[in-house]
Amino acid sequence: MELAPSLSVGLAKLCAVAHSTTTDNAELMRQELKRVFYVTPTNYIELLKGYGEILRSKRQEVDSQRNKLRNGLSKLDEARG
Repeated sequence: MELAPSLSVGLAKLCAVAHSTTTDNAELMRQELKRVFYVTPTNYIELLKGYGEILRSKRQEVDSQRNKLRNGLSKLDEARG
């Protein structure tokens, strides 16, 4: 993922908290439901891949909207002049 350094530090902290919280909740579910929920590195990597896909999609969406706005403003400016 292409992220600014300031964002990557925050995202890394968020991922660490999410991973530890998931592990803690999996243990609670094991105790309460008597069922084991595995939190594996593969699960964690899939979560990050999903985040990357959503981020990429939203960036494309915002870029498209920004370009439409620029084009519209340009047309208004041309019509005014």
